[in-house]
Parts: sequence; structure tokens; C-alpha cells
Amino acid sequence: MVGFGAAGMSDWTACAALAPERANTVPTAAASTPATRVLTRPRRKERCGKELTGGNSSGSGACEWMHTAMDQTSRRYPCVTAPRRASPDVHPEFHPKACWENAGVSRIRSLWPLLIASLVLNAMYGAFAGVLVPAQVAIAEPANKELVLAAIMTASSLLTIAAHPIAGALSDRTRSRWGRRKPWVVGASLASALVMVWLGEADAVWAIALGWLVLQPLLNAVEAPLDAVVADRVERRDRPRAAASYGASAAVGLALGAAVAGVWAATPAGLSPWLAAALLAAAIVFAVAMPQRAPHPAGRSAHPHPLPRPTAPIPARRATQPLLATLRIPRFRLVFIARFLLVLGQHLVMGYLLYAVIAMTGASVGEAGGAVSLLIGSHIAAVVLGALVGSRFIGSRRVPWVIGGSVTIAAALLVPIALPNLWGLAVFAVVGGIGRGVYLSADLALMIDVLPSPGDHGRDLGVFGLATIVPQVLAPALAGVVLTVSGGAYAVLFGLASLCVLASVPVIARIGRSGASSSP
Repeated sequence: MVGFGAAGMSDWTACAALAPERANTVPTAAASTPATRVLTRPRRKERCGKELTGGNSSGSGACEWMHTAMDQTSRRYPCVTAPRRASPDVHPEFHPKACWENAGVSRIRSLWPLLIASLVLNAMYGAFAGVLVPAQVAIAEPANKELVLAAIMTASSLLTIAAHPIAGALSDRTRSRWGRRKPWVVGASLASALVMVWLGEADAVWAIALGWLVLQPLLNAVEAPLDAVVADRVERRDRPRAAASYGASAAVGLALGAAVAGVWAATPAGLSPWLAAALLAAAIVFAVAMPQRAPHPAGRSAHPHPLPRPTAPIPARRATQPLLATLRIPRFRLVFIARFLLVLGQHLVMGYLLYAVIAMTGASVGEAGGAVSLLIGSHIAAVVLGALVGSRFIGSRRVPWVIGGSVTIAAALLVPIALPNLWGLAVFAVVGGIGRGVYLSADLALMIDVLPSPGDHGRDLGVFGLATIVPQVLAPALAGVVLTVSGGAYAVLFGLASLCVLASVPVIARIGRSGASSSP
């Protein structure tokens, strides 16, 4: 089988390859008839019968068989259940493109193992990076805890910049009976669990630093393959919902991890083994319960009747290209820059939220800490709401929703300038959270749409991860300079953050004008 159309495989053969037992029982009249006449819509059944038999009514039995076979086959082969637009004479459910695109594609409900793994993984980030490591540093070096913590986090972030895309690229090249992603998720989770137990017992600065410098890259080795699963297994029309669910699970995980770790902050050694067990259990659940994709990662179909790829094979030289070579692709680069600017604007403020509450309200450190907890909780709830609601309306047009979410975040950052009190910060947390939820739903879907190669999803999404990691490294230093120069004026910091987010709008708007996605 060498292609589609008259010179290659017929429409019926394309779908019959996924239902061989039905192809072998097709009536003689139907077998000798062109596919454009056999695969008519149900409402044109009478025309189908006449064309099959040259006007005799006996041909209607073939049409009855065809629609019965369609119903029975769809229970085992979901590729024939997704409607596709085709020529007027070809039933859209049997279009060859529909068969190929849906072979091995997961429905949203089947992604629950991925969502659990994402939630637990981000809970580890929230627990260790947000609470446990800072608490351990404060106990080990109370006099210089800020300087020591900044040094540890900066060093670990630099390692992560390299580890994230490398882990994704290596998972792309992995070949095993369990697929490309599962071995990395389970293996890196096991290594992370061992380091967590050791880190929980650390009581010296050097031990804490070494533990976190090893743990964070390992957690990224879990995250990079997980990020690629949505691109691997979800078809385009379902990506906004999948992205919303994936982003919501990450946000809930961060909050849950920080909340649980806050209770155990004084005794990290008692919590670390439980966190390690939770991560390992989530990885095992993902490996066991996540359905395997039908097409083989290398391009060979796991089905005994493989379908040819409708796109050209990946050139061999792609495997040796530098990790950052994908940034040369204009559409990929535009989405990367827009994400970089938006994340930079957000983290200019989020890293100094505690100090902003103190400066704007005059509260004590203890009172400000309680207020920050409420603000972050309401922000995460708004993110989940925005993601779940926005994903129902995004459809195939990503760019307008990305722009809308970005503008909403930028507007929310201006509220504390006009209303410099706790109420202004609360409005920022809620409105900005809704905008962020909508943005995450559309941006991840758009990000997957512009990926250049289906064989390099892990590598390319790992490079996209740098658009989130690098701004998180730069934002604290930039915010410190701004506050020093402005004399501690948080209105200036919020204004700069809003400008950074707004700067991403014209960048992402170029995607729509240049046609970065088929339906921007």
C-alpha cells in the first residue's frame, strides 16, 4: 500500500485495514465498486444500492451490510467513529485521513493516569521547592538562609535548563515494549524517590544543596516525557480540553504539595518517605493504566494491517540536530517567545507577593503569610475554573483565546496599582487566575499544533519548557533590581509585569497572520 487515491489505497481499503474480518466478508458487488460509490452517506442508501447493482434493488443489501459493519466495527476500532469532512460521496467516518489520525489516539477520559501522575509530580515541586528545602535551609543556616537558598535554587535551575530538553529528546529515541515515555517516567520516579528519602534526612547545607541539585533534574526527567503524552495521544480537536485538564492537575498539585508540606515543615524527615512512595505509586499507575498507543513510535504500526503515514518520514539527520535547532522554525519560535514573556511577567510579581502584601497593607509577616495563602488558594481555584470553562469554547481556534487570556492577565496586574490594598490583590489573584486558566488551555494546544515533527515531541516540548524555566530564574533578579532602583515601589513592579505580558500579544498574533496552525 503506497498512498491514498486512485494510484494507491482506496478509501475502503484504508479503513478495512483496521477491520480485516469485515474486509474479508464484503459482498462481491461492493468489492468491485469504486470506494466513492460504496461509502455513501446513510441518507443516500437508495442511490448506493442502485450503483452497486446497476439499478437492481438487490444491491441495497450491500448497503445494509456496510452500515451494520460500521456500527459493529466501531466498537473495536474507534477510528471509524470520529466524523471527518470528506468528499460528498465518501462517508466522513470512513475517510482514510480519519482512520490514520485516530489510530491509537486516546480519548480524554483515558488520560486519567496522566493527570494523576501530573498532580503528584507537581505536588513534589510544591512540597520540596516551596516548603521543605527552604525550611531545611532555615534550620541549618538561619543567619544567611536567604543567600544560601538563592544560591541553591539558582544552581538547580541552571541544571534544569539542560536536563529538561535532554530528557525529552532521549525519551523520543527510546524503543521498548512499554513505549517511549513509560520507562523514563518509572525509572526517573524511582531514582527521585530514593533521593527524596535521603534529602529528608539532610541537616547540613552541603547535603541539602546536593540533594536538591540531584532531585530537581530527576523530577524534570519525569516531567518531560509526561508533557509529550498529550501531543502523542490526543488529536487536535480534543487538545484544548486535554491541555485544560493537564494544566489544572498541575496547579492543584502545586497547591496540595505546599499545603501538606506546610504541616510537616519542622520535620521533613517524617514526610519525605511518604512523598517518595506517592510519586512512585503514581508512576506505576501511569505505566500500568495508561493505554498504549497503537502506532509504534518508530513509525511501524502495532496493528497487523499497518496504515502508511500520510506525511513524509522524519529525516535521519533530525536525530543529530542540536536541541535548540527547533527554535529556527518561525512558528515554533513565536510561541516560545510569547510564553517566555508571559511567564516572566507573572513571576516578577509572584516571587515577591509576600513582600507586596506587607508593603501595601502594613501587615506583619505572620499576617501577610496568611493573606498570601488565601491569595494563592483563590488564584489556583480561578486557574482551574478558567481552564475547565475555557476549554469548552476554544475549539480549533487557539490564537484568539491565547490573546484573550494574556490581555486578561495583563489587566489583572494593573488592579493593585489602582487599588493598592488587599482587595486589589484579591481581584488580581482571581481575575489573573481565570485569564491564566484560559491561556493555559489554548497555549498548550497551540504549542502542540506547531510542533514540527511527530517523532520529536519530547525534545521539542522540552525546549518549550525552557520558556517557563528560564524566566523563573531571571524574574527574581530582575524584580530585585527594579525594586532597588524604584525605592521599593511595588506599583512599578506590577506595571513592568503587565508590560511584559502585553508584549507577548503582538508576538502570538503573528501566528494567526502567518498561519502557524491550520485553524488559528
